[in-house]
Amino acid sequence: MQCVNPVGVAQHVVQRGRDGRPCFFREIDYLRFLQDLCEAALHYECRVHAYALTTDRVHLLVTPDCLGAVPAMMRAVGQQHVRHINDPLHRADILWASRHNSCLVDDESHVLACYRYIELSPVRAGMTASADNYRWSSHAANGFGRHDPLISPHPVYTGLADDIAMRCLRYRALVAQGIHPDERDVIRQHLYGEWVQENRAGFIAEMRSDEFLGGHLQVAD
Repeated sequence: MQCVNPVGVAQHVVQRGRDGRPCFFREIDYLRFLQDLCEAALHYECRVHAYALTTDRVHLLVTPDCLGAVPAMMRAVGQQHVRHINDPLHRADILWASRHNSCLVDDESHVLACYRYIELSPVRAGMTASADNYRWSSHAANGFGRHDPLISPHPVYTGLADDIAMRCLRYRALVAQGIHPDERDVIRQHLYGEWVQENRAGFIAEMRSDEFLGGHLQVAD
């Protein structure tokens, strides 16, 4: 069963470089992408909960607040990044893979697992020894409470604690646990197969309702 961009449900999104090639080359490339992403998220009504930029891909956990918001946001920021990379060199290279991968993330445990999976991706890529030390991710915001204009906390994350300091402490403890290989494999299977990550009874029935789908989205078996 595959689902397409329902409103108000978090999505794990990955945009990869074409054939695994780099998408970021200099510090300014990361800075510019995050600035463009922040503006695009605001314009297309998307709430970004977690992110990580590595040399050859972008990971996001994002909730759209209107129909078609995530594809529109990804298209806009992707095109801006291509221009940023190509225009100074007067070239027309294809930077990204043909489309982004995404899957819905509804279950509470999966939301926090995706937070951790995303912010640990630079560690898995060998770009840093610890998520704490990586500059181009949301871990400084989610793990240490530092201001990040791009980040809008997911209710599951804020539910870790009412106090911000305690929330960050509990979240850092979760990240320090890492991702079990089985959990990692399930996340990847859902992401690249674009399946719903959920185990809450009634979620699929809710998605099939005309009210939820807004008369535009469909769920195909």
